[in-house]
Amino acid sequence: MGAISLSREFFFLSLIVPAVAWLLLLYITSEKPTRWSKGVLVLFLFSMFINVALSQNYIASLIPNSEGIGISNPLAYWVIGEDNWAQRWSPQLFRAVYDASTLASMGLLFLYAVLLIIEESKRSV
Repeated sequence: MGAISLSREFFFLSLIVPAVAWLLLLYITSEKPTRWSKGVLVLFLFSMFINVALSQNYIASLIPNSEGIGISNPLAYWVIGEDNWAQRWSPQLFRAVYDASTLASMGLLFLYAVLLIIEESKRSV
């Protein structure tokens, strides 16, 4: 990954990690039984759906054609857009966005597992 994706990942982690830690702390200390894992599962499934669209877009960008490079599906266009990430589309840009999406999906999967463990420990008490 290049310097552009490293700075995006740092920005992403510097905002998301403290927010998730704060929400987990609120969740652990709450008295009411809540099922946050269901919401995180929905987010994870949506994230995986977008991840598949971004991977298809990245793979399509590697196939040479005479028309140039483009975004191959509406979900990838929704995430990448025309000028949100860089001046021009490139396979490296598509790979960086796909990698960031994969990290987000893995983070949601980890959060889902942690929430399930916490919910089971609260239920058994």
